[in-house]
Amino acid sequence: MKKNHKITKLLMLTLVGLFAVLFLTACGGDIDEDLVGRWVWEGSPAYQLVFEADGTGEWTGLIDSFEWEIRDENIRMDDDEGRRTWSYTIEGDVLTIQRTEPGMQNERWVYFRYVELTTDVFVGTWAWNMGPEFQLIFEADGTGEWVGVVDSITWEFVNGELRIDTGVMVEIWRPSIIGDILLMESLQEIGLEYVYIRQ
Repeated sequence: MKKNHKITKLLMLTLVGLFAVLFLTACGGDIDEDLVGRWVWEGSPAYQLVFEADGTGEWTGLIDSFEWEIRDENIRMDDDEGRRTWSYTIEGDVLTIQRTEPGMQNERWVYFRYVELTTDVFVGTWAWNMGPEFQLIFEADGTGEWVGVVDSITWEFVNGELRIDTGVMVEIWRPSIIGDILLMESLQEIGLEYVYIRQ
């Protein structure tokens, strides 16, 4: 009799454990590998969204840290202020997120996959967003042209600074690239910024 009681108890504990595992598996969310990495907001490189593979993250300028998972095809973020749920789409290197909670659907953000700045990413032709007749042409050999400004330039990317020698002076810029957009912030004249678009 005692033996049957022990077997029944062992069987019950096994079933309880199995149901607990199944419950936790059903309740747990997934991680979308396509989301993992750093994303830069289309409006400013100051706002970056970072999804780590371990389910943690950071939203620079907004949220110091959060936990995330994919639940019902949406991103669920938990942080000190509560829970946010976002629908999302990834098209190439563009991430669009939109709040799903009632009354919050107008909150929509567009992010671009972070581009690690190296000399190679600058090479090509960039047109000024205020007038495409002004173009920056960066050649791979460190030469180029600033169409509409000077006939020839030399340039280099060193220690996070884009240095452009116009022959008259060396201009020093802090660059960032968001998708096909090059943002240039002057390190010599406070408040001077240019936006160029890859051609």
